[in-house]
Amino acid sequence: MQSEKTSREIAAWRLELRDEVSSTNTVLKEMALAGEAEGKVLIARRQRSGKGRMGRSFYSPEETGVYMSMLLRPNLTVQESLLLTTAAAVAVAGAIEQICQVEAQIKWVNDIYCHGKKVVGILTESALQTPTGASHAPQLSYAIVGIGINLWTPTAGFPKELQTIAGSVLDRPRQKEESDLRLALAKAVLERFEAFYRALPARTFMEEYRRRSLLIGQTVRVLDANHRPIEGYPPVTVLDVGDEAELIVALPSGTRKAIHSGEVSVRPENQ
Repeated sequence: MQSEKTSREIAAWRLELRDEVSSTNTVLKEMALAGEAEGKVLIARRQRSGKGRMGRSFYSPEETGVYMSMLLRPNLTVQESLLLTTAAAVAVAGAIEQICQVEAQIKWVNDIYCHGKKVVGILTESALQTPTGASHAPQLSYAIVGIGINLWTPTAGFPKELQTIAGSVLDRPRQKEESDLRLALAKAVLERFEAFYRALPARTFMEEYRRRSLLIGQTVRVLDANHRPIEGYPPVTVLDVGDEAELIVALPSGTRKAIHSGEVSVRPENQ
């Protein structure tokens, strides 16, 4: 049954723009703990300590990207919260094509690729409500969906360790006349995400997620928390993405397996 929280329109996105923050996720989490209502959006020109998945950082130099976080209070379980990340990935990919006229693809679970390189990272962080009964699955108290978009190429380029991985949507430095592009892209993301959020249990975004997938049909390696191939685990072929955003793969034996969390790589093992 569709919940009240995810079947209604957010009353209003409330945007707050800051020049610099430690991390939009970190600051918005503080607001959530202080009782901030759903719909708060924090956008920064620069992050000192941008956060990525699995404890990694997200490079966030001034004036070259869109760094934003959304505060949500959905009636979802922990298991269902992955839908927020998946919906956000589809919303960002669509917004990039709408505003920037650049093709965007999704690498499971939540990275956006343009021109063959990662240009977007998405990190969802959440907290649980105090349990109200033994028969109920734990529900989220809040969820913060953080989105980092490399819109332009930094003037000095990306750090050496990111040069073969990271790219930018427009694949060039920012032009002076593009000062309003960051906010236009952020608003397009919010508009698309809200449409998915209103009917989250219906998973209306999953068809587009599959269509944009970089991995379906590819042979990949499953990685550990240190971004290294798991020893003894064979390369697998990606068959599909399930309705719970799980990766459906085939082992060399032909056995099907669902991967619900983690990370995969399409690069050769020695890279």
